[in-house]
Amino acid sequence: MTRDPLAGTPIRRLVHAQDTGGAIRGRARGDLFWGWGEEAVAKAGVMREAVEMFVLVPRGAP
Repeated sequence: MTRDPLAGTPIRRLVHAQDTGGAIRGRARGDLFWGWGEEAVAKAGVMREAVEMFVLVPRGAP
């Protein structure tokens, strides 16, 4: 769980990895796509929140 950087409301959603991008550095980091438009730009620009992540791994995977 993390929080919306503008509203402060909890964000709980299932997401999946799509891109490792050049801006994602280090372990246990992610990038949340906010969409398009002024509100998305405002949220993305200040999003620096801690998050609790769970990684789903198929059974039998190393």
